[in-house]
Amino acid sequence: MQVIHRGRGTDTGIGRVLLAAVGICFSCWMSAAAQTHSADEIVIDIQTEAGSLESALNALAEQSGYQIIVFSEDASPRQSNALKGQYTLESALDALLVGTGLEYRFVNERTIAVAAPWRFSPPLPPVNPEPARQAPRLDPAPLPPPEPERPLRQAPVIVSALKRNQDLQDVPAPITSFSMPELELSGVQNLRDVTRLTPNFVGSTFNNTQPIFAIRGGSNTFSAIATSKPIAIYVDEVYLPRFSSADFDLFDMERVEVLRGPQGTFFGRNVAAGAIILTTETPSLDTSEARISAETGNLESYGLRGSLNGPISDDFAGKLSLSRVERGGYGRDVLSGRDQDDLDRTSVRGALLWQPNARFEALLSVDYASDRNGGRTLSAIRQGDRNRRTSELGVGQRFERDIFGGSLRLTYNTPAGDWISITGARLSESDEVFGFSGLNFALLNSGFQQVDQIAESPSTVTQEFRFVSTDTGRFDFVAGLYLLAEDSNRIVDLERFAAGAGTLIADLRVDQNVEAEACAAYADGTWRLSDTLDLTAGVRYSVETRSASLNFTDRTDPAASFSASGLEESFDALTPRLALVWRPSEDATYYVSTTRGFTAGGFNTEADTIEEFSTPFVPETITSYEIGAKFNLSGGRGYLNLAAFHQEYKDKQEFVIVPDTGFGTIVNAAEATLEGVEVEAGWRLNNAVSASLSYGYLDARYDDFRIGDTPGNTGNRLGSSPRHQFALGLEGDWPVMGGRAELYGRTDFSYTDGYFTGATNDPDLFIESYGLLGGTIGWRSADSSVALELFGSNLLDEDYVLIPSDFVVQAEYLGPPRLYGVRLRLKH
Repeated sequence: MQVIHRGRGTDTGIGRVLLAAVGICFSCWMSAAAQTHSADEIVIDIQTEAGSLESALNALAEQSGYQIIVFSEDASPRQSNALKGQYTLESALDALLVGTGLEYRFVNERTIAVAAPWRFSPPLPPVNPEPARQAPRLDPAPLPPPEPERPLRQAPVIVSALKRNQDLQDVPAPITSFSMPELELSGVQNLRDVTRLTPNFVGSTFNNTQPIFAIRGGSNTFSAIATSKPIAIYVDEVYLPRFSSADFDLFDMERVEVLRGPQGTFFGRNVAAGAIILTTETPSLDTSEARISAETGNLESYGLRGSLNGPISDDFAGKLSLSRVERGGYGRDVLSGRDQDDLDRTSVRGALLWQPNARFEALLSVDYASDRNGGRTLSAIRQGDRNRRTSELGVGQRFERDIFGGSLRLTYNTPAGDWISITGARLSESDEVFGFSGLNFALLNSGFQQVDQIAESPSTVTQEFRFVSTDTGRFDFVAGLYLLAEDSNRIVDLERFAAGAGTLIADLRVDQNVEAEACAAYADGTWRLSDTLDLTAGVRYSVETRSASLNFTDRTDPAASFSASGLEESFDALTPRLALVWRPSEDATYYVSTTRGFTAGGFNTEADTIEEFSTPFVPETITSYEIGAKFNLSGGRGYLNLAAFHQEYKDKQEFVIVPDTGFGTIVNAAEATLEGVEVEAGWRLNNAVSASLSYGYLDARYDDFRIGDTPGNTGNRLGSSPRHQFALGLEGDWPVMGGRAELYGRTDFSYTDGYFTGATNDPDLFIESYGLLGGTIGWRSADSSVALELFGSNLLDEDYVLIPSDFVVQAEYLGPPRLYGVRLRLKH
């Protein structure tokens, strides 16, 4: 047994004699332990190190002036937490002994005995340790166990998808939301990465100018400038006119929200299948923060990111964020020797917030991004060197793009609600040269090699006026007016070189221009029918006018050239929404809803005849019927979100080859039914580790897709519609160094079932199923001012296909291989 007391050691011979004497009397002292004392009234400055319990008790005795008696065999094998701050003696003992199985009693007013419970006479009944009793602290809070059970989410996940800030679990709609820390830990850098963690959301790439996104099977692969996608992408509530300007670096984001299904009530243009909402970080009037991260990895990659955010004066706050990323190519053209699929990207974002009083706020945001690379690695199958990471194109591929954007958001608060004005402008300029077919003409026995050059410059100016009413408890609503003006140009230069000699057999230029004006008025209101039942109804009326022109130049056959301008067509649509919501408790939300969305009609501005160009196609619509439920589980320990949907496509816009003429055109060829289920869940397994799951099931088929007098594609699956998708995630953090730091990490495994890329269900255009594993593990200080991480994506080095091609020869374009590196983060 050892006696620990202030100002004396225990290693002298006299000390050993004293220890023996104390040991003889120990059981008597235990039974006579005082039941009242004043130790819980005295606050002491205490500091001990994490580690040996024996050393910690010795330090506590020295600093408190109390004598502490403990058996060495009880204390020596046990560890304790660190203490730092102001404690009563009892709260300090509670914190040191938690989890050790030891207990303490006061022998007298200045002496405490610490021992295993069986040593006390009479023994104490087994009890669960109570939380440490701790006096008010002046220093940073110590970590007094037992640690309270941590909820899965420290605060509600706030989304703005329905035009007002709401807890995600209360929103009667299928929404997946990611915060910036979640994106970083999961290794998400662009929207294609987001798709692997979101049910029934698919991302792919045909080439740099044409990324492909599909939500619940809603998509198209048109490239003509006078067409629209059924998915809308918004940055700070400003609409992006083309996907070519949407595949950018997701840095400086506050959150990313994916809305699945039609969003015809709330969003301004072409949201038949879903919407992607990107919200950047807002300047802070309360605190100043500087962040910087530096990373390096394989393929000679490096990245530098930094941001400054904070108040400039009492009324002004500013933010400036920069990102610079470079990476060598993971593909190579063996004929030209050029790198492909490399990365050279610079991004800048800035914002200024003015808040002169509690009612008015103005937020000005601007951004710029620049991208450069050596094009895609389109590799011929079973030809050439048979290496899937090389190509035999012999083409000087390149991709260059500059993106500019800005918005001004004005908010005025009144007792009745908020008046909001959002003015936005977006412009991008891109230039790409790429091999359209998968093999150089010199290696072909027949056919030809096609090389495309695409220059694209879409631009839009948008204005939205919105009123968001104050929640009165019985009725609230959102109403607004949306205006858009678009002026976009696209030039495609196409060359074909005959097999063998490489004779130029086709040399075309397709110069397209479109001007569009769109106007929409909308309103959406919620009535509280009772304390648990809500009825929501909304409607949007949209009108869009397109004016298109086309200059088609055939340099090898000038007689086939033509020019047409002044084509104009107007389209309108009424898109309603109705939902019934039942909330029997704070932790459960049930809903049924029906919603309609539309995609505007247009012109095929890549037509090769004037008749084909002059024939417009009309809008397509999706009507969705949905039932869902959202649950908070075990007081915040977990959540479960379920949705089942039935969607009907009418007048679906499709690109088809007309048998009578052999020409390709865009027509309203199809009706389709899309049905599925979506599950999202999370659970905190213990105070250190949590798990997440997302799953999507989709059955999307054409009910009627005739081509001429033939059944055509009737009964086929829609393109970009995998039947199954799921993602599993594990995330954890563990305190180390006595609570002064922590280890943390996350890993995600995602699976995408096989799917066809087009309506023909051609086996040569089928993407096999694949799974991807990625993650991050790191160390950071307790205040997160310093962090060091190891990160990686596609850790199993899966060869998965982004897009297959059967144009002239069979070829494929693979997704990125294993990428990994180390990252240092600093925050002040």
